[in-house]
Amino acid sequence: MRLPVISVQYHPEGSPGPQDRQHLFDEFLGLCRRQPQPGSPPPGAAPRPRPRKVLVLGSGPIVIGQAAEFDYAGTQACHSLREEGVEVVLVNSNPATIMTDEETADRVYLEPLTVDTVERIIALERPDGLLAGLGGQTALNLAVQLDDQGILERYQVRVLGT
Repeated sequence: MRLPVISVQYHPEGSPGPQDRQHLFDEFLGLCRRQPQPGSPPPGAAPRPRPRKVLVLGSGPIVIGQAAEFDYAGTQACHSLREEGVEVVLVNSNPATIMTDEETADRVYLEPLTVDTVERIIALERPDGLLAGLGGQTALNLAVQLDDQGILERYQVRVLGT
């Protein structure tokens, strides 16, 4: 793969202001439009089907310095998915979060974030997708364990956005 190389050197005394940068933005946008986006299907391949139901893994117990960020991000993801018509199933072991509010997801499971518990929920709910990137290291580790044990493949659950 050939990567484009662009080099820029600014001389403020030459021609300062936005007029001397427009061609750089045009070139950059042209490169972006010509390059396939990460995660996009190869040219000619059928687009991936949109998930109808997504299982969102929460972050579990509060860890000082990171609880609010994961809770906020996960809550926003749930709201966005629901706005797009995607059914949201949330699993989190921490009831003291905004994410576990009944208005955030279509179904909320206040359960331990373990492989056995999440496999039981996957078998019951049959989600198409799993969103683990907004649950911090706890959710990411759990997603890896689910994949390593073949659970995601067995139930045909695709990991999204991670």
